[in-house]
Amino acid sequence: MKTSAKYRAVYNLGKPVIEAIGARSSVDRQSVLKKLENFVNDYLRRDFTLKSGIVIRIPKGEYYYKKDDIPEIVSNGNEYIDVWGNSSLINEEQGILVQLGTREGDATFKRFMEHKVIPDLKKGYDGKSFKEFLKENEFIKGLQPSVFTNTPNYTSALGFSLPINMSPRSDQEKALLDKYR
Repeated sequence: MKTSAKYRAVYNLGKPVIEAIGARSSVDRQSVLKKLENFVNDYLRRDFTLKSGIVIRIPKGEYYYKKDDIPEIVSNGNEYIDVWGNSSLINEEQGILVQLGTREGDATFKRFMEHKVIPDLKKGYDGKSFKEFLKENEFIKGLQPSVFTNTPNYTSALGFSLPINMSPRSDQEKALLDKYR
């Protein structure tokens, strides 16, 4: 059992849930605790980014998500809801501001990073010019397309990850992690 306040809270919240659903096997109990842990982690991340007021600018020609989960291209005249909740028309030169910590903002950020920023960095492009050193950066080179199966709704999702354990235990795993720092 992990000892942080977050894990104690997950464990304490999990006890009544485990009893209510009648989870008897250790596998079922661990599954409940893992789902609660994922829920708490997601809540804390979203709460932090939303309260921090972190926004990103999505430039013209890129996709953004609206409430209906259908990505749209940032283009002149399209209507969108800005980070303050106002209905606005897109100005192509400025793009749009997207609030992180919201479902749409997080989905837009993820798509932008995976479809634009990371591929550009792998080619050596920093958004303004080509820089050869970016193509040789170990961290950028190490980012590989990956399939994630530990999503909240148990469907597969594509993304980028490093080919290492981010919580290293052995000296070998620690050395691999240090390679990317």
